[in-house]
Amino acid sequence: WRLDDRVFDVAEQFLNAAEVLADHGDCISRAHTRMVGRIAPSSLQRQEYKDCVIIEHCLALCHALRLLGFGEPLIFVTSNSTDYGMEEYRH
Repeated sequence: WRLDDRVFDVAEQFLNAAEVLADHGDCISRAHTRMVGRIAPSSLQRQEYKDCVIIEHCLALCHALRLLGFGEPLIFVTSNSTDYGMEEYRH
């Protein structure tokens, strides 16, 4: 196995198992507040509404899973290290 083949296989498994979430009004409202307040991933340089919507839905899903007793680590995976990554961990 080559590493890039394995990573592609894992990514494909994630994609095949993914569920598309419907927009939730509370998440949209929090995303708007995040964008207006320039809270990451929004900033003074860029108003990243789509990214704010994504992160707010992700946070809501994580909260719901925790309320249901899910205790495993929750990981947000993205290639967008500019908006979501800490400088020292960006690849």
